[in-house]
Amino acid sequence: MRQRHGGTISLGLRRGVLARHVKYGLCYIGGNLKNRFSLHSLKTGKRVTQTAKREDFKVLTRIVFRTQFLSPVNSVGLLG
Repeated sequence: MRQRHGGTISLGLRRGVLARHVKYGLCYIGGNLKNRFSLHSLKTGKRVTQTAKREDFKVLTRIVFRTQFLSPVNSVGLLG
């Protein structure tokens, strides 16, 4: 039987799983500590909480890659 390959599992969930938290909305799971999950913002990638309980969010799907939404920059400032 082949061994599982790749991905880090935190309390039964893979890191990078898309979830909907009751307070923080759409976010992804980053890790765990003492039976709590750390959740990260989809927009910035920054951690929004380290103390999310499993009952507080609903798992939606695993996302294979993450992107950041960048704010528009004045193009004149880049050239000048």
